[in-house]
Amino acid sequence: MKRETYDNGLFWPEPLPDGNKVIKTSMGMSILYSPFFFISHGIAKITGERANGYTWIYKAGLLLSAVVYLLIGLLFLRRILISYFTDQITTLTIITIVLGTNLLNYSTYVRVCRIRTICINKCIYMVHDSMVQISKNVQIDSFRLAWGFNHPG
Repeated sequence: MKRETYDNGLFWPEPLPDGNKVIKTSMGMSILYSPFFFISHGIAKITGERANGYTWIYKAGLLLSAVVYLLIGLLFLRRILISYFTDQITTLTIITIVLGTNLLNYSTYVRVCRIRTICINKCIYMVHDSMVQISKNVQIDSFRLAWGFNHPG
């Protein structure tokens, strides 16, 4: 089944049995995109660009969000690593991750949403790591439940 895009007049609608259509996407990425969308929307209104969410200004905002979330994720990763390793090893590890993996490609060209996922994962890990460091007896069942682990009580 060929999916049509906004450029072809539709935005990924899925047909329902009753003939109506629904857009089946979650709102998680929309929440993360929203600050950059609203900034882009304001710039589009001020500059006289088409304020429809699909012009180049919105694409630039989406790419900027990828860079911002990449930097946030790397900062959180640094905070996690620095608690276990020296500054030199942490810096070398982060440089190796950025230059030695496809992270830059993911953050700019392919699968832009993965960068936000990486950032969120680092934030959650940092919170979890802080909870464990505060006390080894902290109940983390709710954390495991939120992540879908099958943890027996």
